[in-house]
Amino acid sequence: RTYTAVFKNSMFKTQTKTEAIPAIGHKYGTPEYTWSSDNKTATAKRVCKNDPAHVDSETVKTTYKVTVQPGCETEGEGTYTAVFTNKAFTAQTKTVVIPASGHRYGTPTYTWNGDKVTARAVCEHDSTHVITETVTATSKVTTEPTCEKDGVRTYTAAFKNSMFKTQTKTEAIPAIGHKYGAPVYTWSSDNKTVTAAVTCTNDKSHKITETVNTTYKVTKEATESAEGTGTYTASFKNSLFKTQTKNVTIPKKTPAVKYVEMHRLYNPYSGEHFYTGSTEEKDFLEKAGWRYEGVGWTAPEKSNTPVYRLYNKNAGDHHYTTDAHEREVLISVGWTDEKIGWYSDDSKGVPLYRQYNPNAKAGSHNYTTDKHENDTLVSWGWIEEGIGWYGVNN
Repeated sequence: RTYTAVFKNSMFKTQTKTEAIPAIGHKYGTPEYTWSSDNKTATAKRVCKNDPAHVDSETVKTTYKVTVQPGCETEGEGTYTAVFTNKAFTAQTKTVVIPASGHRYGTPTYTWNGDKVTARAVCEHDSTHVITETVTATSKVTTEPTCEKDGVRTYTAAFKNSMFKTQTKTEAIPAIGHKYGAPVYTWSSDNKTVTAAVTCTNDKSHKITETVNTTYKVTKEATESAEGTGTYTASFKNSLFKTQTKNVTIPKKTPAVKYVEMHRLYNPYSGEHFYTGSTEEKDFLEKAGWRYEGVGWTAPEKSNTPVYRLYNKNAGDHHYTTDAHEREVLISVGWTDEKIGWYSDDSKGVPLYRQYNPNAKAGSHNYTTDKHENDTLVSWGWIEEGIGWYGVNN
């Protein structure tokens, strides 16, 4: 403070004296606190009321602590704290909202129970938060089973919740196995082999066959009066096939064939050839002047084909034929029926060639087994009339 003394007398000069006035000190107002936008710093500031130019401030870094944990669906809280070294400033706190964390579900698990499938997802933030969905799976045969191979049945579980993916599961359908029908047995034409075959009714391409040789046994001997029986037997290794038998008829035994030597004689006076199986008749004719030319052929003692002998008393000529109609015609015109002269061989062993001499009155027919003789007579003008009958090829 300055005191000033002003005198009236000019002799005296104005005098001043100062004395200190104690400082009045700062008089700060209420501190203000300002937070940075990210709440990581806080500034405290106070202004002196006595002199606004006097500002006391302090900026500090804050600390942060979650005071209320956020849930999947509920908000949490976090607290920033600013502590100042200037005791004029009090510690400050600021609470902020922590947004709900939301659900974060882990990888779903799927549990099968028969055709029921349960999908389950657990929140990683809160294991008490669980989502489940149970559905009934549909089933479809995706691979048909065969006789020898398993099939496949596929179960499909489709969920409404998009969080869960469609699930599939397969199971084997056991092979159905072969189901063979009744065996079919085929005998060869000579009965020496038999083929057995079965076809699977589930798959006709699956067949089993077995061909075996048969055995043969005469089970009833044939006689001349009764037929016999022979049995063919086919035995198979495969147990699917049963032993097969087949009976065949054995023809009656053919009686022992007896043969007759047919004598050929020639009449030099009439030019006729005569044929007979009778030794007595042959001897008689020889004594009567006929020339014996030996055995012409051998005839069966009996057959189904008789050779008829006829005699023309006017011409003194004999005729021989197997044709019953020809025989009847000749009888009707005056020939004498001398019944059956002999028999032709039904097996057609040796042919007897027949020739006709249109110029002869007697002995107009000739019969021979000799083809050369036949051809020679034909070359001389005889007419070839084919085969008259057959002798035995013995």
